[in-house]
Amino acid sequence: MYKSKISKDTSLELVLLSGDNEGDALKWAKERRLRWPMIPGDTVQAFEGKGGKLDLKGGFPSYFLLSKDGEVLADNKEEVFKLAGLK
Repeated sequence: MYKSKISKDTSLELVLLSGDNEGDALKWAKERRLRWPMIPGDTVQAFEGKGGKLDLKGGFPSYFLLSKDGEVLADNKEEVFKLAGLK
């Protein structure tokens, strides 16, 4: 469903922030044939260490639905999947 609903809509992007390091996160994503972008935990930590801010209210994993301008449209899995038309 991601492929038919989100990947073709250039105004939206679904992003997953993982708590795992890059190697483990990529292995997990490949095993599950993840279709949307995933940012590994070590990259998230590096971003935050440089002054970046991410609202990880629910911890990891965290799902976000973003507009093409980077505006957060949804920031929890249930809301992201509902707005994206995914189950």
